[in-house]
Amino acid sequence: MYKKIMLAVDKDSDIEMMISYVSTYLDEEGSISPVHIIATKRFPEITREWRKMGSIISKSYEAEVPPKTDITPHIRSARNVVDGLLETAEEIKADAIFMLLTTPKPSNKYFFNGKIDAIIRYSPVDVVVFNKMAFLTKTKKLNILIPVLNKKTPAKLLKFAEELAEKKNGRVSILYIEPKSNAVKRSPVVNGVNFFVKNILLAPYKIIDTSQIVNYILEEAKKENYGVILLSEEVLVGKIFTSIAKILYEISKKAPCPILYVKNVEG
Repeated sequence: MYKKIMLAVDKDSDIEMMISYVSTYLDEEGSISPVHIIATKRFPEITREWRKMGSIISKSYEAEVPPKTDITPHIRSARNVVDGLLETAEEIKADAIFMLLTTPKPSNKYFFNGKIDAIIRYSPVDVVVFNKMAFLTKTKKLNILIPVLNKKTPAKLLKFAEELAEKKNGRVSILYIEPKSNAVKRSPVVNGVNFFVKNILLAPYKIIDTSQIVNYILEEAKKENYGVILLSEEVLVGKIFTSIAKILYEISKKAPCPILYVKNVEG
């Protein structure tokens, strides 16, 4: 899936499990670079933070990863965390940035929080945001749910889901939530790949609020016991709700399974 992944790290706890989880998305003989940014250019503070966070280096090498996986941790200083992460990703030529969602904020302004949103906005490469449940949930079989609130289903997102399901011996289901008046017959074959297609048809002219959309998604996730809910801005942009940020917040807070938010850079 990816040849070189950069993993943003805030602290040293759980870093071995995070690296092991991220290795799921790595091509054979790929590399993972855990990166911690010290947000200062003042030398005494850099030294103190280095001493405190130096365990990131040793713990990174203790993670369970596939054979021939290269682990290269970095601790760097920068004016701020966002600039440091983006500059490091460019320097090491990462083709994806993975970030752990720790505390989502209920806001119409942010998808997740200021730092993650800035990375999503400015990153020239794919960004994958995962919650803690993702690497704490152990399963050999991974069924994937993609909720879609419009007619767009980006080819790259489907390819991402297909490759992940293949690695985890699972299947991909696409859940279309749309007004009955706009509904069209959906083919289970997209770009030559078979998907399970489901529809929730909304009554015409009915006002749908965020909580109803979230409940439809969560009920489906519980009913079929999915291993992950795959989200992206492209599939959540629609006319039947007002705030992507609210949907992401509610799902990340209440989901019965791990969530992945993927910003796919097309091309």
